[in-house]
Amino acid sequence: DSIIQLPLLYYPGYKAVLINENGEKTKLDGQNIDGLVSFEIKSGTYTLTTDYVGTSLRNFGKVLTAISATAIILAILYDKFLYKFIPKNSKVRA
Repeated sequence: DSIIQLPLLYYPGYKAVLINENGEKTKLDGQNIDGLVSFEIKSGTYTLTTDYVGTSLRNFGKVLTAISATAIILAILYDKFLYKFIPKNSKVRA
């Protein structure tokens, strides 16, 4: 067995895929060894592909940010353009 360390500071969300000589794929999660992204693999010949996919909390934050930004843009557009077309003397019944 061997440990592969990447020159990247560890942060949760790193994933790796090992592809052996037969084309079989093995998924791995990154580990924190000495503060670097590390993967433990069995001996052999592999192709290693790594990617940062983030954590579920971080991905939720991205979605929440996109929704908030869209709401702010829509509010600005409403204030700048659509609100002008409503007559000032119109009465709204409750």
